[in-house]
Amino acid sequence: MVRKATQQRIGKFNKQDIRELCPALSVSSIEGSLRKLVAEGELRREGRGKSTFYVRLK
Repeated sequence: MVRKATQQRIGKFNKQDIRELCPALSVSSIEGSLRKLVAEGELRREGRGKSTFYVRLK
């Protein structure tokens, strides 16, 4: 579900953007999915803390 939501995004996006697209998922589920997508090379994480955002690579 998170993978599908990130594929709909163009440019950079943050965790809150994904929460709006997947309201049924918990924050920890979204965070885990984003970590997995970064590890798989589909996303790149930029910034730290509240200023963290993600960029699609594939």
